[in-house]
Amino acid sequence: MPDGTYFFTLALRKRKLKLLICHTDLLGESFRKMKQNYPL
Repeated sequence: MPDGTYFFTLALRKRKLKLLICHTDLLGESFRKMKQNYPL
């Protein structure tokens, strides 16, 4: 969907780790790069 809104849930096996909270900037950058390399 062009210009769509995406929602997804991520979870870690070791839920006490804070990787998904502390590195949201890296997650966003990865998602933007993926969209550039694989447009819909």
